[in-house]
Amino acid sequence: MNLTKHTGSNDVSSGDADSPEYNKLLIEKCHIVAEYAHDMVRWVLPDRTLAYISPSSEKVTGYSPREFLEDPDLLIKIIHPDDTGWLQELSENAFIEEEVREITRFRIIRKDGQLRWVETTTVKVFDSGGNFAGYRTSTRDITENVDIENELKISEQRYRNLLDSQTELIILYLIDSTVTYANDAFLKFYNFLPEEIIGKKWLDRVSAQTACQFRHWLEKITPEMPVLKDELVRKRHDGKERWLSWIHTAFFNELGELTELMAVGRDVTEMKDAEIKLRNALEELKNFKAKLEMENLYLRETNKAQKTFVGIVSESCCMQDVLEKVKQVAKTDSPVLIYGETGTGKEMIARAIHQTSSRRNRVMITINCAALPASLIESELFGREKGAYTGALARQIGRFELANNSTLFLDEIGELPPEIQVKLLRVLQFGEFEMLGSPETKKVNVRIIAATNKNLVKAVSDGTFRSDLFYRLNVFPVSLPPLRERKEDIPSLVWSFVDEISGKMGRHIDKISQKSITRLTEYSWPGNIRELRNIVEYSIIVCNSPVLDLHFPKMTEDDEIHSDNFEDHQRSHIEKILNQCNWRVRGEGGAAEKLGMKESTLRFRMKKLGIQRKRE
Repeated sequence: MNLTKHTGSNDVSSGDADSPEYNKLLIEKCHIVAEYAHDMVRWVLPDRTLAYISPSSEKVTGYSPREFLEDPDLLIKIIHPDDTGWLQELSENAFIEEEVREITRFRIIRKDGQLRWVETTTVKVFDSGGNFAGYRTSTRDITENVDIENELKISEQRYRNLLDSQTELIILYLIDSTVTYANDAFLKFYNFLPEEIIGKKWLDRVSAQTACQFRHWLEKITPEMPVLKDELVRKRHDGKERWLSWIHTAFFNELGELTELMAVGRDVTEMKDAEIKLRNALEELKNFKAKLEMENLYLRETNKAQKTFVGIVSESCCMQDVLEKVKQVAKTDSPVLIYGETGTGKEMIARAIHQTSSRRNRVMITINCAALPASLIESELFGREKGAYTGALARQIGRFELANNSTLFLDEIGELPPEIQVKLLRVLQFGEFEMLGSPETKKVNVRIIAATNKNLVKAVSDGTFRSDLFYRLNVFPVSLPPLRERKEDIPSLVWSFVDEISGKMGRHIDKISQKSITRLTEYSWPGNIRELRNIVEYSIIVCNSPVLDLHFPKMTEDDEIHSDNFEDHQRSHIEKILNQCNWRVRGEGGAAEKLGMKESTLRFRMKKLGIQRKRE
């Protein structure tokens, strides 16, 4: 047969296919091609005789070329029994089909017993005349590739199972929005079957505005900024609108090319509803607060005034009026004259005025005009030079000089001797004075706050107090109510004293008996707040339980106020205390201690009221 005609690329040189020369030439050419190949190359003649097998056969199968040539059926023998079907089909078609080229995977059992995956490419070969000259196979070991593919399949399945188990809506898609995967939550939310969404473009199912926004994002995304977040309202398959929070993530390959995108959506409807409810609740609370503030405007202003004056406890209207006056006058440097019975807290009001004035950064200087003899008051007020009088062994700075640019509180101003009243008037008028024993005139800037329990108008009328000094002091009068006129303050005052005194003593008081509070409010309180504080302190000392029982003078008919004359009532109360103390004035348990007075103050009061012990 003449083989000079060429009909295809898979041909061999011209010659007689049945001649030994042709077969020899064919095998030599095959040998040259396959000798250095890594794959196992076989050449099978039309009569199915194995004409050639490459040396790589031993590497792939463990069998040498000689073993294959000696046993033509060796290849069939080492193929796994479950994978021999492809070889039978190829043999049957080899002489029927004009052209055969097939790539097949199957398993072989190597000579050493290993099970390996191989891939065989089979090509039907024709000579130059177009006549069938046999077929050539190339077989390579792909076990590692198959293992990797299997691992990838397992990982992919595990990944898909993980995504399908998520409650979030997850969808994977390409740049043109073609969906490659959608998890069960996504399919359930929209009531899709997989074939209704996989392979379809999801942009075709959204609004034109959403599609435009997405395409705009695609133009801006980079490997450095691959994420888009948005919140949209979507209808569920049952028609209900739900809020979905989406996170779109873009994936890039090593060349920075966009390859795939993933969207993860979370149903945040309940969260949105909770936000709306919270916002409405806050708005209602805001409105309620505004209404409450309007309804309690007066109470709030009252509390503000109380906090302004540290230590002053008050709920009564009469004291609120006093505190309002204090608030007004504190802003000025005007003299203030405080009226009130003994123990009503005149000094505390004076300190409140000073602490809220512009002079609060300096210490307020205090002097009790009734506590010093007339001979010493002048040097206490104005100071003295050394040797100013007998016994003046050293220079002494007076209270006016100490109070320069501050406040001077003159307690019991009604007891000031007439000769001192004149000098005080000069300081008030001109802001200047001379120390005892010194001709030098000193200038001072002092604010005067005076206090008295006397009726100064009557004292002016009686000639015991200068009228010009009175008018200088009485620029802004403040009258303190006695405790019997502000009994609603008693419970608060009691608790204030309990907190102060029990803290110093290390005692713990939880309650005060209601009976004690009732009796306190029924008492007339001639000693006012000072007497109340003394009773609380005494009661805490003798108390042995967390419940405080207040001990105070027994109520008698004689304790009631039958006269509008306060001096008569004061005289009666002092005499009663003196009798209880066996007329002992000073020392522990003396009348001065029980009344909360200084010894000198009590003796002055006894002299003024004409109190004397009756001799039996």
